[in-house]
Amino acid sequence: MAGHSKNHVEDHKLGGVDELKLHELGAPTSPVDLNSQKLTNVGTPTAGTDVPSKDYVDSLVQGLDWQNSVKDELADPPGSPAEDDRYIVIATATGDWVGHENDIAEWNGTAWDFFTPNLYWTVSIEDEGRQKTWNGTDWVFLADIIVHAALAGLGNEADHPYAALISGGRAFTGDQPMGGHKVTGLGAPTVAGDAARKEEVDAAEKTAQKGVANGYMGLDGGQRGTQAPKLHGADHKSGGPDAVKLNELAAPTASVGFNAQQAKGLAAPTEAGDAARKDELDTCEKTAQKGAASGYAALDSNSKVSQAIKQVQVVSGAAEPAVVAGEVTVWDDTGLTQQWLIYGTDGTVGGNKKVQLT
Repeated sequence: MAGHSKNHVEDHKLGGVDELKLHELGAPTSPVDLNSQKLTNVGTPTAGTDVPSKDYVDSLVQGLDWQNSVKDELADPPGSPAEDDRYIVIATATGDWVGHENDIAEWNGTAWDFFTPNLYWTVSIEDEGRQKTWNGTDWVFLADIIVHAALAGLGNEADHPYAALISGGRAFTGDQPMGGHKVTGLGAPTVAGDAARKEEVDAAEKTAQKGVANGYMGLDGGQRGTQAPKLHGADHKSGGPDAVKLNELAAPTASVGFNAQQAKGLAAPTEAGDAARKDELDTCEKTAQKGAASGYAALDSNSKVSQAIKQVQVVSGAAEPAVVAGEVTVWDDTGLTQQWLIYGTDGTVGGNKKVQLT
């Protein structure tokens, strides 16, 4: 027959009248593509070519020895067990289980077989949905042994991002609260960022006992000052060990009052903003003594003008007038709405000496 009917194919599928099981098929002669599907409910492998289950792989990774699952943990044997039912026997065992606490009891159809666990035997407990491991003394939940102390590869220098290396090779990334506990066994500090020990702090405090000889204030038995503290300001005054000069201070941002005191020892001014000295002002005043030859009125011994002014006239206009030497003119500048007092020196505009009045 060239092919099978649809009904015939259905007969061989799961639940069909003539269903075929996977192990009843011929061995494959080429790789089998599972199309990204899983093989589920795989038994514990025994041969090297068996497919391992996830539990089996996990157990090898974690150092566990997986056994077949148990139904529950009981102290009393169940009344109607099914063949191959398995239980962890707990205290205090009764009946046929007496004397077998911590063993695994398995019903063989007529009697109980008992298996004493080896270290790291691990089973799933079906009624609890959790796993337990024999640690050599007790059955403990698997989650209870997944702690850093039980993991492999976490020795003193394990390079794990959550491990603080004893060598100090990994710095903390945040503050470490001590919860009221002490840090003990510190070495002597050598650089500014090192933690100080109590003995260094005590020594620094008692250094003050050396008294005046080293510039510290002495302390009495109650750690109170026994002498007046040295004023720090005196060190910065003229002649002090750390005297501050006026030119080393920041420039003032407001007027500076001298409280009627003199400013002495000024250098000769060179720029417009420099402070003038008395001798420069005296020289300016005495320049007038040069008389008419320099174009200024002469002053007498009382600094009064000793030369008569020829005349004073008032001139209005937008252009500055030329004033004859020795004459004084009041110019009403109509262009800028200002007034000027002009003293003529040589009869030209360029030679005028003037002072703005308004």
